[in-house]
Amino acid sequence: DSAQSSLSYCRRNPIHEKDEKGNDYYIDRDCSWEENRLDDAASRLDTARQELEKEKNKIKKLDALEAKYANPETVVVLKHNGQQVASQKVRLTEGEKKTLNLDWQHKGKGTIQAEINPAGNRIDIEETTYKNNPIKTAIYAPSHEKGMCGVTSVKGVVETVSERVSKEDTVGEMFYETINGSIDNLSPSKLHSGYGFSYQVNGTYKNQWNENYPGVFTAATAQYPFADEGLKSKQDLERTKNTGSISSFSPKNMYLSEKTGHVFDSKRPTKSLYWDGQEKIIDGGRKWYSPMKTKDGVYTFNVETAPAGVNEMSLCLTEQVEIKGVAYDDFIKRRVFPDDPFPGGSGVGWNWVGKEELLHKLTDWYYMKNGK
Repeated sequence: DSAQSSLSYCRRNPIHEKDEKGNDYYIDRDCSWEENRLDDAASRLDTARQELEKEKNKIKKLDALEAKYANPETVVVLKHNGQQVASQKVRLTEGEKKTLNLDWQHKGKGTIQAEINPAGNRIDIEETTYKNNPIKTAIYAPSHEKGMCGVTSVKGVVETVSERVSKEDTVGEMFYETINGSIDNLSPSKLHSGYGFSYQVNGTYKNQWNENYPGVFTAATAQYPFADEGLKSKQDLERTKNTGSISSFSPKNMYLSEKTGHVFDSKRPTKSLYWDGQEKIIDGGRKWYSPMKTKDGVYTFNVETAPAGVNEMSLCLTEQVEIKGVAYDDFIKRRVFPDDPFPGGSGVGWNWVGKEELLHKLTDWYYMKNGK
């Protein structure tokens, strides 16, 4: 517009001169500069129009491509140690993130790789780079780790996460599970043979990836160095608590013969060869009993926990008790007179209740009265 205005002005305004006689006359101006300027402007404008048309055509093509690939469908391929094990189609819009679940059979530890829009199966639109299409991480098989006896904690990998932080780099992170166990409240730790001891096995579980995963062990078995006749030295413990992350166990309830002191695992041990069916059975509580013939010494017992957690790990917990003396050491031997068989107000013993007269009848014989 400026060049056009300049040319118009040049042509409408000739040079005004006067001749020798004073007459006015006009001389056309030389407007070649304005004409060249206008031609140049027109040429540049035409070039700009052509470029604009090209850009419009590009925009149309891009709009068509954008419409076509606004939600393109491509493929994600999953490979285990380089071998394809699964694939799944997926549609993504720009900037969208999706979580895919692919079904495949685990074939052991190694490397697992997922790649979107892989070579040989790519959509017909070129990416700036294909380097950030694959991402991989390590994969593990359940360790089935069994802790050595005396070790109170085992640990295993439950999840590996690989995150892309740039076109070239990824950052990996590992998440673990931990199982802890202990033998607590051992009482008494020193005892006579023939007596029992109680204890509690406690377990805890922690999972960094899934805090709610129920991974604590749900069963435990004790292996004792001794057992009363008729009982096995390997005994399942009884679960008293299980929250998924915490569990507790105690010895099963045991029962005793009131007179012989023999130990049974049932209140009515009808199948036992060591019960006559008449002897009174008393409650022995949640304890494990040492036989009367157990020699003095320090004895170790183990508690093995059932495989638990994602890695199916187990523990072997250990504890010790000391046997010194026998149950009979608690009895006091003394001289008894039939006319006062329970001196000092000690009262009638459990095995003489209702039978006191048998002793009293011996008074005359003991003192040799009436010639008897």
